[in-house]
Amino acid sequence: MPGSKSNRLAAGLAGLLLLTGPPALGQGALQPIRIDPALTQRERSVQLEIVVNGEATGNIEEFQYKPDGNVLSARRSRLLKAGIKIPETGGGDPMVRLDTTGIPFAYDDARQRVEFTLRDEQRLPREYSATAQREQLRPEISPGLLLNYSFFGGSFRDFKTGLTQFSGANVTLDARAFSKYGVVSQSGIAGTTLYGDSNRFLRLESTYTYSDPDRLLTGRAGDIVSGAVNWSRPIRMAGAQIQRDFTLRSDLVTRPVPVLAG
Repeated sequence: MPGSKSNRLAAGLAGLLLLTGPPALGQGALQPIRIDPALTQRERSVQLEIVVNGEATGNIEEFQYKPDGNVLSARRSRLLKAGIKIPETGGGDPMVRLDTTGIPFAYDDARQRVEFTLRDEQRLPREYSATAQREQLRPEISPGLLLNYSFFGGSFRDFKTGLTQFSGANVTLDARAFSKYGVVSQSGIAGTTLYGDSNRFLRLESTYTYSDPDRLLTGRAGDIVSGAVNWSRPIRMAGAQIQRDFTLRSDLVTRPVPVLAG
């Protein structure tokens, strides 16, 4: 009969559904995540990408988000870093509510970004320099004294008489006194010989030197040696000398070097 056949088919499908049923969760299976609605209503810290006039700045800064009223706040320094001109609000680095700045913005919760629409007068200018600015290390200068010396003495023996006799001695001295005001140096030779009973002192060089790392200048006064090139000779003389001294800054490159940029 057609009716009895359809009844048997329906009963078979119902039995199959009862046998299979919904899949049971095995032991250790993950449970569905249930979010406490109270957590989404609390004020919280969020990390948002800053977009200015549709252009991503690449800055991800920390904001304080208050769901009650949809209020966003950020440190003034972080907004200035993104190129947004924020009026001075006193000392320190206060929190600034974005809705009080008069700057249109939109908070994109799904993409975790905040988009600003700025006029030219609401943006900070960007400064570009063709010269790489390096932090110059300031030398530390302490006062002090320095003395270098070289001592030499001699004697000889007469093989005929067997007598040993002192032939003389001398010492070469190089003294320097230095401070933040410059360096005073003095060199000389002191000694005695077999043909003189009195000690003798020969002054060599007396020089005052001052160096200025900011201007790359070195000045000398006293006994100096002039500069020279391959086809000239240096001259030792007394006087004053001012010269450019690139050795005061080891970070400066004074020769052409290959550069690849793009």
